[in-house]
Amino acid sequence: MFPVRAPIVPKYGMIVHPPRRKVQVNNPPLPPLNPMITIPITKPVKSARVPKMKEKLPEQIIFTGRINPLEALSKYPFLLTDREHSEILHYDDIYYIRLAPPHNTPQPKSTPNYFHFVPNDHIAYRYQQLEVLGKGSFGTVIKCLDHKTKELVAIKFLRDTKKVHDEILFENKIISRLQDGENSSTSGIIRYIESFSFREFFCIVMELLWKDTYTVLEARHFVGYSKNIIKMVAYQSAKALDFMHKHNIVHCDIKPENIMFITEQKKNIKIIDFGCSCFSGEIMFTYIQSRFYRAPEVVLGIEYDREIDIWSLGCVLCELVTGRPLFDADTQIDLLAMIIETIGEPPKSMLDRGSYTKKFFDGRNLKIQYNKDVRIPGPPKSRSLEAELNVSDAQFIDLILGCLKWEPSERYTAEELMNHPFLADYRSGL
Repeated sequence: MFPVRAPIVPKYGMIVHPPRRKVQVNNPPLPPLNPMITIPITKPVKSARVPKMKEKLPEQIIFTGRINPLEALSKYPFLLTDREHSEILHYDDIYYIRLAPPHNTPQPKSTPNYFHFVPNDHIAYRYQQLEVLGKGSFGTVIKCLDHKTKELVAIKFLRDTKKVHDEILFENKIISRLQDGENSSTSGIIRYIESFSFREFFCIVMELLWKDTYTVLEARHFVGYSKNIIKMVAYQSAKALDFMHKHNIVHCDIKPENIMFITEQKKNIKIIDFGCSCFSGEIMFTYIQSRFYRAPEVVLGIEYDREIDIWSLGCVLCELVTGRPLFDADTQIDLLAMIIETIGEPPKSMLDRGSYTKKFFDGRNLKIQYNKDVRIPGPPKSRSLEAELNVSDAQFIDLILGCLKWEPSERYTAEELMNHPFLADYRSGL
């Protein structure tokens, strides 16, 4: 299913090798032998001064899949920490603990906001930690082996504090909504398996995908993708957005890192990470989207909706063609300047609606403080999209310009993108 190999695990569990223990035995010196005395051959008698050896652990210990907590405590106490001797009783089924006694396992460091990764340690006595897949402000994602299903999965760990508890529950609500109903399995949305709390973290178990489009682009030294892959990403991303939008969900963070190839063959993608998502008409955050992909209504402080995802997708497709962001702005005012250079000035009606308009505009002019560190913007529409993308395909340019409209209501919908002429041959091959 995936290009990575799963670790070799016996059919019915794991093999644990206990550590070798050195026991020093101090025997008393033997008295000189008297040749006239015959000593009968009997079993040796241990001196009272010889310490009793503990029963040696067997060379191989077989962990036979699912067991109950009491059996784990009875048979494998050496695999548990002091804390786990009581913690394990809160679990009904035990599928995995670890590969070695915990005194051979690195102890967690003080990392209050991130889950501490320990290779081969357990998560909730079921998942085996294998590799860190990603780490950021959202938390940590770790590749794990599910010892119940024998499948590789990705687990997202979110620090469950009072400050973010409601946000975590809301993300879980969004995820649950996207897994319900018809076509959820073919929606282009990452499949969520389960969620639970483990110690101080909220854990979301997801299917394991290959790599995101940015990571692969970076590995290609930022050489853009082929036209066929661009069409696949465009169509399948639009299909995923159409599914979300029809469920009244706005993703709010479409970017190359959140579009993942399912396998190394790069035939299909899925959309991930709903930590910034919201329901249509229920704005939760005013500062959203990564700057390179931020829609102008967000910058200007205008109420936003699903159209911001369409703007972001247009920016992403340009980056996947050239290998660099279309609007690689350092600041929000620089972002507005680059947008004006590309698609012209914003309509007055839009500026009038913006609660942040006066922060960036003096009448119709941008408030740019010119100095040696500030890029001097060109006139409106002085930046040719065809030249920037080095693309002469009129249909592709039309698709991008249909995403990059100042007025949200004038942009393509996700469904219109799916039916765009640029994607006609891709649709016919489905």
